[in-house]
Amino acid sequence: MGKLSTHVLDTSCGKPAIGMQLSLYRQSPDGNWQLIVQAVTNQDGRVDRALLEGEALQTGRYCLRFEAGQYFERLKKRLDPSDHSSTESRLDKAEPGSSGATLPAPFNES
Repeated sequence: MGKLSTHVLDTSCGKPAIGMQLSLYRQSPDGNWQLIVQAVTNQDGRVDRALLEGEALQTGRYCLRFEAGQYFERLKKRLDPSDHSSTESRLDKAEPGSSGATLPAPFNES
């Protein structure tokens, strides 16, 4: 049985991104994006259950949206002003066993 999961690492500290909100969307045949599931990362930067698995995981276009802005704001870390409050990872074909990862980092002044 195939599944789609994710693992989020905070590259500003080299640790899992704990408590980051994320949403998974699937593109419908008419081109619109439909929300499938929302989740929050755990102590390991992963979600507790697969975002999709089994028959629910169909080949298609998916978009994982990570709410990085909220995450870094909660940690009081400054974001690069050009960054958006969310980060997206697009999967053109989610095959069984696919995993989407992101490595967010805030802007650090030197």
